[in-house]
Amino acid sequence: MECPLPEVLPPIIDNPYTILPSRIPSVDIVLATGLHNDLYLEIPEILRKSDVKGLIIFRDKSIDAPLGVVRNIVENCSSYGIEVATPKPSCSLKPNSRLIMEFIKQYRVGMPLITLRRIGKTISSINVHVSAPCGITYYVARQLLGYDVDEYDEACLRKFYDKIALHHHSYPCTGSMEYDYELGDTILHWGSYIERETYLLSLGLSNELLKTINERIMPKR
Repeated sequence: MECPLPEVLPPIIDNPYTILPSRIPSVDIVLATGLHNDLYLEIPEILRKSDVKGLIIFRDKSIDAPLGVVRNIVENCSSYGIEVATPKPSCSLKPNSRLIMEFIKQYRVGMPLITLRRIGKTISSINVHVSAPCGITYYVARQLLGYDVDEYDEACLRKFYDKIALHHHSYPCTGSMEYDYELGDTILHWGSYIERETYLLSLGLSNELLKTINERIMPKR
């Protein structure tokens, strides 16, 4: 279902059920994003009544389900036996429970996972096993075919990182460019780091991967 955008709704919604249904059809998992925070808070109760066992909230904007709201949702879902994931950005979704793992396997969206093959130093093929939900993983992969990567050359690696970031920023990533205090960076930049980490993992560059993760999680302000 589709709800009005948060910016057109009042700051406080006294009765969320003027917008939300009290029940929904019974499904395995519900995916929510871009809702008013007062509507988010009612979702666990609706899922409980509807016998839904899983919830994923994609948080690609700073105002979308902030940490206090997420903690309330996770607590209520836990008490109702509902599996929940609240990735920020959406491309950080990991299989943290059985049902969410099945969702990722079936729809192949979440934290990107690829297999990269080279002939010499040249990228000859990239198989996308899991894509970022927005589809950016496929786009970046197509742009990198034929690119030369020398993991033993620091300057070459830096150019490779810049190439990934350039194509990531050229695609309509759903991550916001507003500074996010929970991440200590913009959500889009976190998505760009995650895309780089995908390639480092496929290349088996564990030291570079660890350096990139540490760079991502370091607050930028």
